Amino acid sequence: APFDRTGLPEVPTQAQVDIPLPHDFALQDLIDRVRQVESGGDPTAVSPKGALGEMQVLPTTAIDPGFGVKNIFTMANEMGIFIPTRGTDLQKAEVLLLKHPNLNQRFGTSYLSALLDKYNGNVAKALVAYNAGHTRASTWTGNRKDISHRPTETQEYLRKILPDEGY
Repeated sequence: APFDRTGLPEVPTQAQVDIPLPHDFALQDLIDRVRQVESGGDPTAVSPKGALGEMQVLPTTAIDPGFGVKNIFTMANEMGIFIPTRGTDLQKAEVLLLKHPNLNQRFGTSYLSALLDKYNGNVAKALVAYNAGHTRASTWTGNRKDISHRPTETQEYLRKILPDEGY
């Protein structure tokens, strides 16, 4: 089945290409699972590493996401969200923007969708990239089910989001 992108924000580049998920759930279901595992659905969540909001986005990712994803300032501007720049340094501004629940969800959704595009619909690899960084996901070799060489946090992350996939 192709991605069901209904109601999701537009993602630049390959957003119009349907990529089959090897699972029986739509992209929105995946986003919901990620949001639940990342923050328990708490828009005020802050991780020990400084990731913010429901989608647990790092400020450094928000400012320079790559993969054709618009940065947090461009996205905020397009959504008509006030960008606090007067008397505020960029780091503080991006943190304030990531605390905006709708913007956080839109950014996290766009970023995860772009990662799915990058990894040709490989959900596990996209999730590793979202959780542990795209460099780690790009070096993933061998059996896709063998995640023993991943950090424990990433192994648990995959098991929680994809419990029926045998990770």
